Amino acid sequence: MNLSRFAIRRSVTTAMIFLAVAFLGIIAFGRLPVDLLPDISFPTLSVTTNYPGAGPQEVEREVTILLENTLATVPGLTEIFSSSVEGRSSITLRFPWGTDLDAAANDVRPAIDRVRSRLPDNAETPRIFKFDPNVFPIILLAMEARGDPNALRDLAENEFRPRIEQVEGVAIVEVRGAPERQIRVELDRARLEALGISDREVTQALKSESTSDPGGDVRVGSQRRIVRTVGRFASLDDIAQTVVATRQGITIRVTDVARVTDTLADTTSIVRLNGRPAIMIAVSKQSGTNTVAVASRVFAVAEDLNEQFPQARMTIVSDGSKFIRRSIDNVRLAAMIGSVLTVAVLLLFLRNISSTLIIATAIPASVLATILLMFWGGLTLNLMTFGGLALAIGMLVDSAIVVLENIFRHREEGQPPKIAAEEATNEVGTAIMASTLTTIVVFLPMFFTQGIASVMFRPLAFVVTVALLGSLVVALTLVPSLASRALVMGHGKGIAGRIAVTLEHWLVAMEDGFRRLLTAGMRHPLWVVIPSVIIVALSWSAFPLIGRETFPPADEREFFMTVQLPRGTALDVTDRTARRIEQTLVEETEGVGQVVSFIGGGFGPGGSHVVTFRVALTPQAGPTQQVMSELRQRVRVTGATIFYRPQTSLFIFRSPDPVSIDLRGFDLEAGNAAARRLRGVLESVQGVTDLQISREESAEEFTVRVDPLKAAAFSTSAGQVASSVRTYIGGTTAALFRVGGDDINVVVRLRETDRATPDMLASLPISTPRGVVPLRQVAEITGTPGPTQIQRRNRERIITLSGNVAGRDLGATIKDVRATVLAQRLPRGFSLAFRGEFEDQQESFGQLTSGFLMSLVLVYMVMASQFERLLEPLLIMAAVPFALVGAVAALLLTGTTLNVQSGLGAIVLVGVAVNNAIVLISYSLQLQDEGVPLR
Repeated sequence: MNLSRFAIRRSVTTAMIFLAVAFLGIIAFGRLPVDLLPDISFPTLSVTTNYPGAGPQEVEREVTILLENTLATVPGLTEIFSSSVEGRSSITLRFPWGTDLDAAANDVRPAIDRVRSRLPDNAETPRIFKFDPNVFPIILLAMEARGDPNALRDLAENEFRPRIEQVEGVAIVEVRGAPERQIRVELDRARLEALGISDREVTQALKSESTSDPGGDVRVGSQRRIVRTVGRFASLDDIAQTVVATRQGITIRVTDVARVTDTLADTTSIVRLNGRPAIMIAVSKQSGTNTVAVASRVFAVAEDLNEQFPQARMTIVSDGSKFIRRSIDNVRLAAMIGSVLTVAVLLLFLRNISSTLIIATAIPASVLATILLMFWGGLTLNLMTFGGLALAIGMLVDSAIVVLENIFRHREEGQPPKIAAEEATNEVGTAIMASTLTTIVVFLPMFFTQGIASVMFRPLAFVVTVALLGSLVVALTLVPSLASRALVMGHGKGIAGRIAVTLEHWLVAMEDGFRRLLTAGMRHPLWVVIPSVIIVALSWSAFPLIGRETFPPADEREFFMTVQLPRGTALDVTDRTARRIEQTLVEETEGVGQVVSFIGGGFGPGGSHVVTFRVALTPQAGPTQQVMSELRQRVRVTGATIFYRPQTSLFIFRSPDPVSIDLRGFDLEAGNAAARRLRGVLESVQGVTDLQISREESAEEFTVRVDPLKAAAFSTSAGQVASSVRTYIGGTTAALFRVGGDDINVVVRLRETDRATPDMLASLPISTPRGVVPLRQVAEITGTPGPTQIQRRNRERIITLSGNVAGRDLGATIKDVRATVLAQRLPRGFSLAFRGEFEDQQESFGQLTSGFLMSLVLVYMVMASQFERLLEPLLIMAAVPFALVGAVAALLLTGTTLNVQSGLGAIVLVGVAVNNAIVLISYSLQLQDEGVPLR
């Protein structure tokens, strides 16, 4: 080959070229961004519409269904999922992977505009959002007070948050778990009624006094100056002295009908660290930045803040970079071990140090060239790309071994070094090109996959392909160039020489034994064929015994435990329950290192009835699944639902729920009853745990229905009544009170003693143009149960039953789940759909199967092209079933499941298995052409 001849004759130039590539590759390696996964654009858009005061059924009927019908016409849409809750409609639009979301959003906007005029008058304009995984925090910091706990939030907001926001690469810093400061204007019901003052008058007076409006401009000489009218509260007394109205010549101020206090907003969530009060600081990074580098900079700032402010202490709760570091380190270690073992095996069989070193150069040369191309291609160093490098390590030396072994043989025959290197490389050049291509083509199907696999595995296929092509170039250029100058024949002297001679005797004995076995097999082919067929048949019959799952679990030593009490449970009651469980986790559970409690929301599901524990285990603790199983037996709360979920940083790979079943049907009550019945039967299926129903039990609520005729009789409207009720019960922000650089809400609300019982709700004073009347005179108040949310998928109502799988593989568990569920009788008009990880598994396995078959066809085509024959490639392909025999045996013996990773290994095995056969058949055909008998 001309390329090999050039490399041999211009060896210094060849060496300089590879040294330059290696030098640039080392520089590129230091500058490659490090992340967990490739940069992914999720093909998802969300359309959110606020509809204040509307219940879930009203939101569904008047907003969600209307928008769903028009959005269904958007091109390329694969799924519509919606959730209607009180006051809000959320619709998620899913598109195929690789969709241009900017173009999709441009299609969504006109679809919404077509029905905008048909939405309710008080519904807000629908807003469109793109899903961005970077909005998820990469770091959670718990902040504890060593002094005054009331000053903790001010310290977090005014000192800690601004400092962390200034860190390079940080996008968003959120402070959670502490009530905000609030100026409360607490209305006195008796005084309002006595003076004839309405809540709207108080609210409007405060708004008017705190306004800031432009007033145009005036000319002063040759200049024009802006005029602005500014009303601002300088103190609480300014708020209290605000004039509300004048009655019979008497000025009525805010202080006459209300009490003004500087306090905190109502507590809606509580955060504790190991049972101690804390505030959570969540840090999100900017898109495209290095997660590991950003986290390191944030931690450095956190240490400085801890030293600067001894009255508070920040503790790391969650570090998204830790899993990345550990994963990358594990892959790096595997690559290093693979490299060392490869060199050791080479030394064992070649028994020549110079030969081993020459071949070993293929590893760093190919890897660094690949890294350089990754850098130029804008790729990151992540699990996929680094995994591709580790996968290719053992294959990088294959071609170099064949070339050098042939050069060694020519040298033994007495040829000069350069002539031996050139002729030997030319002899096997075509064969190693074919064997390399057969390995490369098995990765081509990854470029035709769809879904998440197409996004995730294309970088891996790119890296392996580039590395193998690099190893081929090394084998055809650098290896013969070095062999022509640095290959030392013989075994050397001393201990190393004696060891090499001893190993050679052993290997010669092995070769003699193999030769005799091969001769016997050729004389009696049935002795080989029949046992081979039996072995293949036995291995394939054992294939169903292998467990199946989408991805093998990664034990990150953390899990979440969520406790849901009956909906409507007060926060203080939930908090007492949380404290009892905290004691069990912190003091009575072995191996628990840290417990963060989120009571009432702030992380995961929200609501005053929900508490979520984030539990981190110590290195000495048992497996996470084992700890969760023990807690399932020990932690019981009457009337509560408890479910567990292991922490997974690879959340995009797997559905959040291994078991997920959609119950589709319209009737709410029939659907709820059927879902509860299905949950009961599924609890008996082995391996199924933590079952939950997406539609929570109906919550008791007070419904205020304004009678239009009665309201009209008092010259008022439903909107004005709703506004007064909202001010009295929930509070209305009427103005802002500026302290330093912070704006504090001024909230008008009825004092708690005047709204403490349901009877007081009916007698709330509603101000009308015809006087103040109690609420009961213009509205009917009823206490009725109602759904908290209504979910729909592809324009059908659904209830989702979801759960985990523990102690059993997913495939066997889902098989039993399907059999159990399909045996149940459903209400009329209802149907089932299996989703979750099972759906992901079916899609992934389908693509793996098609990829495997495609790789077989492509490998055959490459070999047929090489040999210009059709029969010999089929003979080579016979190596594939025997390679799969070893794969099946390895999976069974190690207890490994069949998953995407092991399936990918099987596809790669197709290319690897035929390499030796290609070289063997190619050399055999060459000898036949030279007149050597077939046997």
